[in-house]
Amino acid sequence: MLLLAGAGPPPELLGDGLTSIANLLRLTHVVKLTQDPWLGFGWNNTELVIVLGILVSSGALTIYFFKWE
Repeated sequence: MLLLAGAGPPPELLGDGLTSIANLLRLTHVVKLTQDPWLGFGWNNTELVIVLGILVSSGALTIYFFKWE
């Protein structure tokens, strides 16, 4: 997942199939969210919404399934 998400080789070097798979990974969105401001492109609001959506849905699933007995 680390290599496909863009934290390793640049995503431009991946083929179309691997790029499609990488776009499904959560880490890809986190990498884009942290790299864009770092490289001077500003905040990527689309990636921010995606990461916040993943955070909220994961938190909701955790609260639902993890219950102390």
